[in-house]
Amino acid sequence: MIRTVLRAVAITAIGLAAVLGGAGAASADPSTPAGQPTAQELQAVRAAVGTPQVQQQLAGVHYPGAAARANAAQGQTASVGGQTLPVYQLGKDFVAGVAGAPIGDLAYVAVPARTGDGATATLWTARQAGSWQVVNIASGDREFSFAGALPAGSFLLHEPQIDAWYAVSGGVVRVLDVPGVATGTVYGLADYQRAVADRYADKQPGSAYARQGRAGGFDVLSGRDAPTSPGQPAGAPAWLPFLLLGGGLLVAGAATALLRPALRR
Repeated sequence: MIRTVLRAVAITAIGLAAVLGGAGAASADPSTPAGQPTAQELQAVRAAVGTPQVQQQLAGVHYPGAAARANAAQGQTASVGGQTLPVYQLGKDFVAGVAGAPIGDLAYVAVPARTGDGATATLWTARQAGSWQVVNIASGDREFSFAGALPAGSFLLHEPQIDAWYAVSGGVVRVLDVPGVATGTVYGLADYQRAVADRYADKQPGSAYARQGRAGGFDVLSGRDAPTSPGQPAGAPAWLPFLLLGGGLLVAGAATALLRPALRR
């Protein structure tokens, strides 16, 4: 299933870790993610998604498909849920084998929602200029479907290059959804680091690969399609296709092959 992703704010090539307030800092334990939000920050997330502006934005979002049109006919209204779920993405320093680098950096905090036509959606919030703001509205609720499968004490890790999802706890990386790999497959932390190093270490910023300008080097892709013509209420910010630049990972030369499994799901 193709997932539509909308953008509320541009995240530039200054780097995802910098945008998220230093989320890429090394940790003493590589299995502990960087940038974990505090309880106070999660309260700030709830406040950020509960504003009239966010309600207005949700009311104007329309995803393509028969299900959304059917829900619209039932007179659904936009709404925001009370759950929050931190989502981490594979860390570039971990890929590079930097000692003590965390396996993942905070990418965003997810909050469930419904659009004005009743479609299921997920708000993505991130630290922006010292405060938490909604930066994306994604169709569906994939993050929360994975949350139910997270063992106690685990966190959700996304490998965006192949749209792979894992539960990480201690030194164990457990497959939740990886193209071509059985759900529940378990990797040791060292084994997983070697695997991602083999896939991506030669595509880091500053590499010959990046200097050649091939698809931007080693950046982050969402693994989801952009909308064709999203609804936009008056006064809402301009929506742009989702693209995170500079802070994470992209397998550029093989991008077409790697993204196919994600876009066809």
